[in-house]
Amino acid sequence: LEVAYWAGLRSFGLFRGRLVLSFHGAEVTAIASDSNRFERVLWRLCIRRCDVLTVCSTELARELRAVFPFASSKVAVLPNGINPEAVRREAQTAVGRHDRPSGPYLIAIAGFERKKGVDVLINAFHTVARTDSSLSLVLVCRDGPGVAQTRALIDKLKLENRVTLFINCPHVETMSLLARAEMLVVPSRKEPFGIVILEAIVLDRPVVLTSICGVLDSLVERRALSVVPPDDPSALAGAIMSALASAADMRDARACLRDQVESDLTWQSVAIRFLKLCEG
Repeated sequence: LEVAYWAGLRSFGLFRGRLVLSFHGAEVTAIASDSNRFERVLWRLCIRRCDVLTVCSTELARELRAVFPFASSKVAVLPNGINPEAVRREAQTAVGRHDRPSGPYLIAIAGFERKKGVDVLINAFHTVARTDSSLSLVLVCRDGPGVAQTRALIDKLKLENRVTLFINCPHVETMSLLARAEMLVVPSRKEPFGIVILEAIVLDRPVVLTSICGVLDSLVERRALSVVPPDDPSALAGAIMSALASAADMRDARACLRDQVESDLTWQSVAIRFLKLCEG
């Protein structure tokens, strides 16, 4: 609600510029479910003083319009982006983790939150691991309350020698790990966008993701992506094994997808679209 400062200045004619708010998934959820009545009144007053409300996907736009139906016309979808050169530089120059698996591995980069679906991936990998004894799973996750449950599930499925956890890994090391992975898996139950998917595409890594990932709104060339329903370990396991088998055949499709990302979804291209929104 720090935006109330700018909304107040605009109300009294002390700020005459355009006011644009960028909403993200956790913020929309917090306003809808955690804010009290006084906070919601303040939010409505602020929203009325704003010109544009940006979100990164159509699903998040739907959620925001449900919270502020009177401001539906102000909501605009503006995707996230990446800096491809920086991603490749980090992947190439990082020393990398000396404790990463020596053999082939899948990677997931997420948080220990239920919405990220790490438990779904572990259950899916339990199936995959029985088929391919050489494959490991690397989980690069932010610390959180779900660490203990994740470790418990790994132990329960007797995967402690096949699953490696890297907690709070710096971005440069994360890109190094991603660049050397067989594929990125995004098992989210809810994912407003998913910037890591763009990073994997730039690094020419196959991607298996769930159908709720907001990044799909911005990707035209999808042949290189394996999309599965959320919360379905069996479908996820099948997609992983199929994507591993077809990785070489999909090289050209991945190149087309990479071209689109580097043309339309860089921070520079997103900034141009943002400026057009600001101009009205």
